[in-house]
Amino acid sequence: MDLSRRDLRLTELMDDPDCDPVALDRTYARFGIVNRAVAGWRGVYRSRIRPLLSAERGTTLLDIGSGGGDVPL
Repeated sequence: MDLSRRDLRLTELMDDPDCDPVALDRTYARFGIVNRAVAGWRGVYRSRIRPLLSAERGTTLLDIGSGGGDVPL
């Protein structure tokens, strides 16, 4: 599978207003499993975020969701 090129005319089924709501709910229910398996969040937290945290002061984190970030605007 080669994801280096995308057809920008295609849309995700879950973004379709006529998407089957039962299938969409099942998809949402699996997001946690998929994210734990492939997102790499734990490694990013340990190596990049936790070293910057301090017990003496509060910390703010801005999380900007951009999906895969593979189609820049």
